[in-house]
Amino acid sequence: MIKKFILNLSRPQSANEDDRRRESILNILTLSSIGLMLVANLIEIYSFLTGPYQPENSLSLGGLLLILGIFIGIYFWSRTGHFKLAAQAFVGVYFLLTSLLAYLWGIDLPVVPLFYGLIIIMTGILINARRAFLTTAATGLVLFLIGYLQINNHISVNAYWRQDFADLSDVFLFIIILTIIAVISWLFNRDLEKSLHRAQTSEAALKQERDLLEIKVEERTAEIKRMQIEKMNQLYRLAEFGRLASGIFHDLVNPLTALSLNLTQAKKTEALKLSQPYIYLQQALAASQKIEELVLALKKQLRTKAEKTNFSVNEEIEQIRKILNYKLIKNNLAINFRITQDYRLYGSSLKFSQIILNLLSNAIDAYYTINSNARRPITIETREKNNYFYLIVKDYGTGFTAANLPKIFEPFFTTKNDGQDGLGLGLSTTKNITEKDFGGRITAHRRQPRGAKFIVRLPLKNDHRTINDSLL
Repeated sequence: MIKKFILNLSRPQSANEDDRRRESILNILTLSSIGLMLVANLIEIYSFLTGPYQPENSLSLGGLLLILGIFIGIYFWSRTGHFKLAAQAFVGVYFLLTSLLAYLWGIDLPVVPLFYGLIIIMTGILINARRAFLTTAATGLVLFLIGYLQINNHISVNAYWRQDFADLSDVFLFIIILTIIAVISWLFNRDLEKSLHRAQTSEAALKQERDLLEIKVEERTAEIKRMQIEKMNQLYRLAEFGRLASGIFHDLVNPLTALSLNLTQAKKTEALKLSQPYIYLQQALAASQKIEELVLALKKQLRTKAEKTNFSVNEEIEQIRKILNYKLIKNNLAINFRITQDYRLYGSSLKFSQIILNLLSNAIDAYYTINSNARRPITIETREKNNYFYLIVKDYGTGFTAANLPKIFEPFFTTKNDGQDGLGLGLSTTKNITEKDFGGRITAHRRQPRGAKFIVRLPLKNDHRTINDSLL
């Protein structure tokens, strides 16, 4: 209860943390000074009432009461929001009282240097370090003047204390002064350590917040990058579809024409000749089925939502071959399938078909500048080894240089010549799908004397052992 009461009396009101620390110390010192003055007044009153009173050996009762009133006024001045002026007044009162002691009882009075040291410390803590140096200079000047006057007998000194040995009262006085110095130092360092601890805690919190912010920024950047790549992939697919549009329409026109002709012939044939219309209808049905398969393949490529399921590798390759059929025929290219069995993978069939489409389109474009009347091959191989599925696409086209090999999978990098529609996104998209969607890996190899080979390795099981692709 008493502790809470004292804390309420000394609680600072300043908003600034540094000012609050100084104000708190000032309030505690002022209250302590009021308490010491009350004790001094009681002792003086007791001496006056019980024994021979010697006012020349101490301050008068009126002087002690005046000093008590000054300290009370300084305390209330500090509590009304003027603690900076109150701090200067507090230091000034102690300075004047110590100078008065030096003037009345000599500069060599033991408590005088102790009090002056206490004043310099209080000035540095309550006001600032610069004012402490000024106080030190003022102390030196006052001691010099009083000492000069005393040495030359211009003022008389009450030197009664020199005739007696030090007693317990002197010892207690020294202890009190040293205790005050220690308490001031403790109060200052305590608040300083608290401020330092808060600063360190805040710094640690800021560092943690900064680290979290960096992580969030990295995550957001990665998310934005992923979204941009996804949009780029969609745009690339649309651009690739645009490039293939003329060939696709050509492949659609042929079965549509066959369908129309066969239906027309069936209509013209006499009803009794049933076998001939049946043949026409069969051919029309085959043509419509071919149209349906091609439309379904195109529809699949234009989908945006990729669902994971078990799918047939051979079916995906065949669908892409149908889409690229016109382009293959136009460029006198042939796809050689080297497939031992029909593998089934788990994942997005749409994503896998994009891998096939990009690699085959890249192989077709590799023959752009190579003129040959012979049928030019593109080889597709599938195999399984050590719980990994391998898709290998080889061509004998222009290939790429050794200098371009490290950049072959970079976005917007292309080795296509002028006149070719190359966005430089096909291989980078393929690499991204292989790694992100299937947890696999794709590598590119130069072939001699010319051509390129791309190896896509996809895990069949949860197995991440390293495979030497050069053995394939």
